[in-house]
Amino acid sequence: MTKPEPEPEPGTTDPPPHPHPHPHPHPHPHPKQVAAKDTLIQQKEKLYVELKSILARQPGPEVAKQLQIEPAPESEPETKSKPNPDPSP
Repeated sequence: MTKPEPEPEPGTTDPPPHPHPHPHPHPHPHPKQVAAKDTLIQQKEKLYVELKSILARQPGPEVAKQLQIEPAPESEPETKSKPNPDPSP
């Protein structure tokens, strides 16, 4: 046999739901406020794209691992290096 569920104590029941869960103080914002927020969003999006492109050019953690594992190449003495007469590719 299963036990019947106990009755909730008086005053412990959930309150009735609010008719408007998220009331807005100003249902229609002023057009100048909308334009200002739109400009702010565009500026932040531009900054985000710039930062994203900068980060894309940065070496990742795998490069740091390779630098730790691989020995540094031995540099040749300056007397043996040949000067490049034409620096253009």
